[in-house]
Amino acid sequence: MIAWSYARKSSEDERTNEDGRSVARQFEGCGVQAAKLSAVVPPEREYGDDGISGAEFVNRPGLQKLLADLKRGPAPKYLIISEPSRLGREQIETAYVLKQITDAGVRVFGYLDGREIQMGTSQDKLMFSVQAMAAESERERGKQRTRDALVRKFKRGHWTGQPVFGYRPVRVGEHSELVIDEQQAATVRRIFELCAAGYGDLKIVQTLNDGKSKDWVRGVLSNRIYIGDPIYGTSRAVEKGGSLGRERVPQDDWIHVDADVRESVEKRLRIVSPETWAGVQKIRAANRAKYLRKPDGTLKGKPESVSTARFVASAIGRCHACGGPLGATAKNPKTGHRYYCVHHMTKGTGPNGVGLSAADLDAAIIDRLMSFPANDEVIDYLTEGIRRAAKADAERPDVRANLEAEAAKLEAAVERLTDAVEAGQPVGDRLKLRTSELEAVKAKLAEPVALDLNRDVIAERLAQIPLANGDPLQARQILRLIGVDKLTVNTSTSEFSGDADFSGVVGWRSGGGHRGPLRLSTRARRPRADRARRI
Repeated sequence: MIAWSYARKSSEDERTNEDGRSVARQFEGCGVQAAKLSAVVPPEREYGDDGISGAEFVNRPGLQKLLADLKRGPAPKYLIISEPSRLGREQIETAYVLKQITDAGVRVFGYLDGREIQMGTSQDKLMFSVQAMAAESERERGKQRTRDALVRKFKRGHWTGQPVFGYRPVRVGEHSELVIDEQQAATVRRIFELCAAGYGDLKIVQTLNDGKSKDWVRGVLSNRIYIGDPIYGTSRAVEKGGSLGRERVPQDDWIHVDADVRESVEKRLRIVSPETWAGVQKIRAANRAKYLRKPDGTLKGKPESVSTARFVASAIGRCHACGGPLGATAKNPKTGHRYYCVHHMTKGTGPNGVGLSAADLDAAIIDRLMSFPANDEVIDYLTEGIRRAAKADAERPDVRANLEAEAAKLEAAVERLTDAVEAGQPVGDRLKLRTSELEAVKAKLAEPVALDLNRDVIAERLAQIPLANGDPLQARQILRLIGVDKLTVNTSTSEFSGDADFSGVVGWRSGGGHRGPLRLSTRARRPRADRARRI
């Protein structure tokens, strides 16, 4: 007779009972119990998870494969485990897992006491609940003991086991401490120097060219350990939906080293000077202040780095003669920066060598932005444009056909990912994401075509576009927000024009292969002095 076995070990198990220390040892015990039941456990039916917490149920490949094989069938007569906490250390989730197993007709035995773990009667469920509660309570106590020990070590300036770039651990008596790794520290200093010079996160990644990411760079620039002020407990583990995650901890609850060792820790760990740190944080705070946000704080756009966005029309502006990008340069200090065709300046291929005052053009663009979005003409234009586009989409059979094709593609992807889960392969959040996308497409297919548009809603959404305050960084954000990615500039006549696409702002999904059905041309001349650069 064939039986299956399941074993799990996590780091906290090493501090609780001898049996939990090894998945292999648990499999040995399962084999002995199977023999007592006149059964045998084939190697391919040994399901295990090594180094995974009992609070984690979603990202547990061994358990997920076991449950998938049960659904696929045929189910075995027995499942052998050491004791109920191997299935999990969270009462509700563990009970649900056991119920799935017993509902498949499988009898579950624990080899530590040789008893069957049943869920048939109310008394069985009560007994299991008591055992599950004890297991969860032990996990919580073990987690608290571990945290208390790590906090004590941290407060004394000792290493708590987490690797930190720029440092290496060394043994000092009965404990370990971090010391500076000069090779890695040179990279840390370089990152702070680049940020102080005005480089953005992406530009720093590209300059380093060593496989790092923007998130990693942000982590370095915000980690106070590099000025000798390590912090512990900035985030904590949370359990939600059978999975483990992390959440931020309020700053008041962060933990610092004890005052009597702070000076020595600071001297040992400092890689960048407090002055450099303060300068970098000031730059980053200034950039964050320029982010466009909705009233609820949600980001609406991200500004460019200070070093690359001093002028509104840089790269966005295009030469009217050859279509090349415009760049601002100061050939003559008396006249200041002027926009020139980059092709003409660098390659000599562009026919246009005339420059235009950067201050004048930027002021004209900003002035236009202050009156462009929320006015009756634009609102009427958008309302009518959306109505016509909605009607056209409804009349075009390919719109529904495209949605149906997309739904079929997503259904195939969901099926493949489901098979991967059943095979015990990790898929992360992809299955949840594809399923959500499929539901969204099906909802679009099910909803009727709506041609009655609310003009007030359009006006409200347009009114949320912030007015340019004269800052080039914010002006470039607003241009991107309203879909202007190119402005054609005639440097001879001081005219510029561009197309705006408000479909993203008003929440309209445009059809066809263009950016959107909502186009509006802007045009302006060089502002006169007596109008304070107003067009």
